Amino acid sequence: MSPTADSDRQNPVVALIPAAGLATRLGRLPHSKEIHPVGVSPPRAVCEFLLASLVAAGIQLGYVILRPGKWDIPEHLEGLDLAIDLAYLTIEDSPSVAHTLDCAHPFIAGRRVALGFPDIVFQPQDAFQQLLERQEATAAPVVLGLFPTDQGPRSDMVELDDDGRARRIVIKQPGTELRFMWSIAVWTPRFTDYLHRYLERPAPAREAAGGRRRELFVGDIVQAAIDDGLEVQTVVFADGSVLDVGTPASLRLAERQLGLSTE
Repeated sequence: MSPTADSDRQNPVVALIPAAGLATRLGRLPHSKEIHPVGVSPPRAVCEFLLASLVAAGIQLGYVILRPGKWDIPEHLEGLDLAIDLAYLTIEDSPSVAHTLDCAHPFIAGRRVALGFPDIVFQPQDAFQQLLERQEATAAPVVLGLFPTDQGPRSDMVELDDDGRARRIVIKQPGTELRFMWSIAVWTPRFTDYLHRYLERPAPAREAAGGRRRELFVGDIVQAAIDDGLEVQTVVFADGSVLDVGTPASLRLAERQLGLSTE
């Protein structure tokens, strides 16, 4: 595929960082989970690992999307010497992460986007740089960063075709034999607009395991894009790692792995 405007190196890249969740799975924390300290001495807030990866990719601007009341996040981040400028948007009662992301549409339209979740720690640190390079080489509207996991029932797993493109997104399904989950992404204005239009459609019913209704996930929209013919490339970090600190068990694991356990 020859490069197109979607792969233009001059097209500015902005980070999109959704932080509007309630963190109900973690119980009562004295602060937002995104700024919970983890890591070696001195400890860093969880979200700082994501910011370091964005900075390593040369990204200079990010939009952090909050719900009202999570003002401790900007208070913490504004006290740091960061090599990325952060702007803050707010959304109330968002029905899904996809809707949270879409509230930034007026600010990110026309730019390439790097999506990262501030409660997820991953390696390698240059992951976003590799995704941007793949996007520039292929001009694909979407590039997903894939990491090995044994948490398929709680993850968005990705089935690949023979050329390494995403063929199917398997969302939080038990019994899958797939090995890699997507955790970060880079996309072009084409997918930003696709997501925006998708959310304007009537919402179909979605079922989780056991027949329960479930919320819309970003992976649902990526799958719809695949079904509609958009190319979704991937970078597989077979030796990488990913850890979501959104549950008590995973938070304890992060503290053990990163040197903060008191057990």
